[in-house]
Amino acid sequence: KIVSGTLTVNYSTYTGGETVAPPVRLSPSNISIFNEVQDSVVNADEIQFSGNYVPRLAAVSGKADTYYILTTEHIKNNSTMLDLFIKSKVARNFDVYLVTEIATYHNNSVNNSGWSTQIGLKGNAAAENIRSYLTESNRFFDIDYLLLIGDPHPGTCAIQAGNMNRFVGLTKVQDCLNDDTDAGDVPMKWINIGASSSWSGFCRDWDSANGVCNNNPGVTDWLEPEDIRRASPSDFYYSALTGNWDTNGDGLVGDGESSGGEAELYNLDKDPDLSLGRIPVYNNNISELDKILFKSVLYENETMASSELWRKNIFLPMVPSDETTPGWLLGQAIIDTLPAGFNHYSLYWNAPYPKTHDNSLASCNDIVDGTGVDYRTCGNVQNRALPAACNAGEEIYTFCNNRTDFFQKHECVAGGNAWQLSGICSLNKDLGVPQSDFFCVCDYHFENYQPADSTSTDAMFGNVDQNISENAVTQIWNDTNDDKHIFGAVTWWTHGGVSSASHVLRSVNVLLTDAGGNWINLDDSHPAHTFQVSCQNSWPESPLNLAYSLLRNGAVTAISGARNTNYEDSEFDIPSGTFSNPAITDNNGWANETMGYFYTYYLTGSDGSGPLVSGRALNRVQEELDFNSFRRNLVLFNLYGDPSLGIETYYDEKDSDGDRIRDGFDNCPHVSNPNQLDSDGDGVGDVCDSCQGVYNER
Repeated sequence: KIVSGTLTVNYSTYTGGETVAPPVRLSPSNISIFNEVQDSVVNADEIQFSGNYVPRLAAVSGKADTYYILTTEHIKNNSTMLDLFIKSKVARNFDVYLVTEIATYHNNSVNNSGWSTQIGLKGNAAAENIRSYLTESNRFFDIDYLLLIGDPHPGTCAIQAGNMNRFVGLTKVQDCLNDDTDAGDVPMKWINIGASSSWSGFCRDWDSANGVCNNNPGVTDWLEPEDIRRASPSDFYYSALTGNWDTNGDGLVGDGESSGGEAELYNLDKDPDLSLGRIPVYNNNISELDKILFKSVLYENETMASSELWRKNIFLPMVPSDETTPGWLLGQAIIDTLPAGFNHYSLYWNAPYPKTHDNSLASCNDIVDGTGVDYRTCGNVQNRALPAACNAGEEIYTFCNNRTDFFQKHECVAGGNAWQLSGICSLNKDLGVPQSDFFCVCDYHFENYQPADSTSTDAMFGNVDQNISENAVTQIWNDTNDDKHIFGAVTWWTHGGVSSASHVLRSVNVLLTDAGGNWINLDDSHPAHTFQVSCQNSWPESPLNLAYSLLRNGAVTAISGARNTNYEDSEFDIPSGTFSNPAITDNNGWANETMGYFYTYYLTGSDGSGPLVSGRALNRVQEELDFNSFRRNLVLFNLYGDPSLGIETYYDEKDSDGDRIRDGFDNCPHVSNPNQLDSDGDGVGDVCDSCQGVYNER
């Protein structure tokens, strides 16, 4: 008679030639192998399972997944939470390597070689050393997860990059690579993605009306191929390790995202070799690093019973990108594929969307679809500004007497250098004012077509459908008294800047604290996985970038673009009155909204294989989308936070004191202490330490 035994489950991560996710949780309820075991023994009714099913990610050989932490000696020696973070990873059966510039720490041993040969390396020199080290290490140790900890600033020229007005003349990528002023110690790498691109953002004088780059006499309106404004910092350089990033050996990597020109990025083997995340450290602020590390530890040591109360709630704030592209299309696409057990909370734009048209009033006609519903209504004529220069004899009309139906004429004086008034204020009918002298403002009525969002049935708002706003977002996200407002994941779509996502969030409000230093907005005790379909939010040069701000408060991982990312327009069909955006669910696509859709798809396990951890979900997006139209999106999105965390990263264990930390990791398992404070570092929490201040392990 069998009285005890150990069951080992071997599985392959390849099925039918495709990579599949290994299970992150084994339990009698969801693995049929246990039923098969019961059928194979004589005392099936006496079999008991301990309930301690650790979320492990083991390879088919039985080898634990390899987890590399790459940082600096200074951070390693001054962080008070790095050891606890490593301990937590080891408990999850990871084989952890801590690598600094000069040493590798592994299983209580030290190897006096690291990712460099000297302390203090910065900028491009540091970036190249890091990649060389990772490439070599991955060949021998098959790195599964990589966490970068340090300052991500890629170099001084990043201050100027993306800003057309900050400097005159050409600033070359190569000059920036050779100048490490202000560069970080664990920097992102400059990728020359736009060397051959004809994207409008790389034109000094883009004619939006005609969709062309103006060719002004004596001026090169396209930025030169080596101009720094065509480049972007990225961590993808450290995860795609097998491809050749510099085929011509000129020292500039990723030249060209399209098939023309050098096409280095276009021809790159884009499949990542590992799952990568980073925790930025700005201004040597290691205390903020420790808070983020500790939050990650608490997250992965939460119990299943506690986690399942909130992690499967998904928040979807969506804002229009232009007059034909309402964000709610992405929200609804995600909702339509969420697996059973997941809940959603949507917040959409519920008001006319204004747009000023730079053309004649004659083309600003109202649009009514085939069902008789207004899609576009126009009015509120606006002045066109007088040009700085003019041609002799030219005439332009503007409003006068604070009226939109009275006009006055301006004439260009001889020589063509100035305007002068000519004539009196008169009604349009008396003067025959040219319509081309004015702008028209049109309202696009998305609210007539979109489904009602979750605010329409929320007592917080009196069951009245709300328009999306930063106030509404923070009000919802910060309400811990209502379970449906506690979120495990947040995906949004809107325009963005370094520290803002339009109508959704700004860093200044994310980081707002009370007099006691406690966060006022968002809920950092239930941190979410965010995917930010908004430009520039992970801008690595600024400590106020929105992704890092969320990592400090509100998020456990945050994914967003380091520069401007690209979306694909939706289409509005006038006869049927319907919107469509096939790019959203196109797994051969490239658009940022497509990335947001598929990341959420894999994070939640909508494909039926179970939720993936954040880093693996991003890997699937990078592997499966085509990106041939805009490879910059492949490079631009970076993950801030621990890549091994996911919605189902938890333990099926007991939590005796109700502090949401499993007994097996809790330093005081029978007295609630969610902060796990251990002042003397003896492994016993202060609230139950028999001798605080003395290392006594009791």
